[in-house]
Amino acid sequence: MWALNSFVMKIFLGLLFLISFNNLFAQKVIGFDTSVVVIREWDYFLSRTIKIDTDNNKFISGIFKGHITLDTFTISTSNAITMSTFYGAGGVFLAKYDSLNSLKWLKKLAESDSLVDINITLDHSDNIIANYNFSSKLYLQNDSIVNNGSNNINIVKYNNNGDLIFKKRIQGNGQEVIQKNTTSIDLQSNVYVCGNFGTSGLTNSQLILGADTLISNGLDLFMLKTDSAGNILDAFKFGGLGNDFITNVVYSDGYLYILGGTNSNKITLNNLVLNFNPNYYSFCFLAKVDTNGNTIWARGFGSQNSQSSGVRPRSLAVK
Repeated sequence: MWALNSFVMKIFLGLLFLISFNNLFAQKVIGFDTSVVVIREWDYFLSRTIKIDTDNNKFISGIFKGHITLDTFTISTSNAITMSTFYGAGGVFLAKYDSLNSLKWLKKLAESDSLVDINITLDHSDNIIANYNFSSKLYLQNDSIVNNGSNNINIVKYNNNGDLIFKKRIQGNGQEVIQKNTTSIDLQSNVYVCGNFGTSGLTNSQLILGADTLISNGLDLFMLKTDSAGNILDAFKFGGLGNDFITNVVYSDGYLYILGGTNSNKITLNNLVLNFNPNYYSFCFLAKVDTNGNTIWARGFGSQNSQSSGVRPRSLAVK
């Protein structure tokens, strides 16, 4: 079973950037124990996550544009994406290394003219769950999806060989945003996806998730629960009176631990209202939530420094 401590013990990631007079390219050295893999591409490369499955296979995911080569494998974004000058134009890659650190395959999972972020994790059957956040159009194998509103999210499941199992779209009439660590999996392989929805400064944006319709008050938070087949089981709204955010979600021993914040001095976490110290300039929280969306407890923290209003906690580990 993959875990954060496996990542810390077994993975070393180093970056070396080189510039030539004729081409601008980056060369990275990624070491698994003593093995070295060299990646070279002609535009840009941004690694996002490294996951390890129960057989000690390693999965590296990230965003790229142009061409990327790992060992003997090369993938490319389409000419339209490669030549695009839009911010966020690029592809999503996934590379699989076996337990002996040999590269098994390299795949382009998707591409978009407007990638906002991606989030890739593994379930307990070693399937791959990918969330794509995009603001214009997403190209997924032989399909293309146009967004509705500002940003949309697509949840896609692949098997351990990177073959598509299902895809599900999250869309409202406002903005839906995820961060790279806001998906978690329980022991039954139910999937929990958390993020933002709504529009900053506006009310009554709708997000319809299965039988649930969530209504925003500004930029609020959602938590979506699906089963292993992608069927929506439940959806919940959290939020304050301003703009809220989530940066981490971790499942452990039957509960979800959620790390986030807001720019208002209180936030409603389903059945619990958390009031912050009125002297804070940044308002952050850590909450323990059961798998039905009920908040067990929540703790607020922040800074009284007037220069810290933009503080966002980024990392969360549960032992």
